[in-house]
Amino acid sequence: MFGVMTDKQILEYIKEHKLIAVNFKEKNLTPNGYDLSAKIVNFTRLEDGKNNFKVMTDEYLKIPNNVVARMYLKSRYCRKGVWGSFGFIDAGFEGALEFTLFNFPIEEFAGNDNPIPLVQIVFEILNEEVIENYGERSGNFQFTGLDWASL
Repeated sequence: MFGVMTDKQILEYIKEHKLIAVNFKEKNLTPNGYDLSAKIVNFTRLEDGKNNFKVMTDEYLKIPNNVVARMYLKSRYCRKGVWGSFGFIDAGFEGALEFTLFNFPIEEFAGNDNPIPLVQIVFEILNEEVIENYGERSGNFQFTGLDWASL
């Protein structure tokens, strides 16, 4: 069966340490996706007073060879005029994700040392496994992030 994964399918993969291998939070599970949490890596205040943030996910992903994923900014931030740079997540990707948010309100992070849910990730099952996964074919932007010794 291929298509967008349900919460039930996501949980089955999680039990096998696939999709989200570290820092999975069941409260972030949605009916057909998961809300990734992130923390600030870098911050820039522009001359017009707007803020740009480079953020990294708290979760460490392990995308299997029969799954790909897409990310969508949570609608609460879209309504505030925030936009971000997101890419397609290939089969076989492993690591934390880094992305940039533009026009993000600083008060969302102010006084909060905990990662906050920023984007929904939607996993899609492919109709067959890839011949060569992300790490084997390109893997140029695979990011392992912080010390993930717990893997």
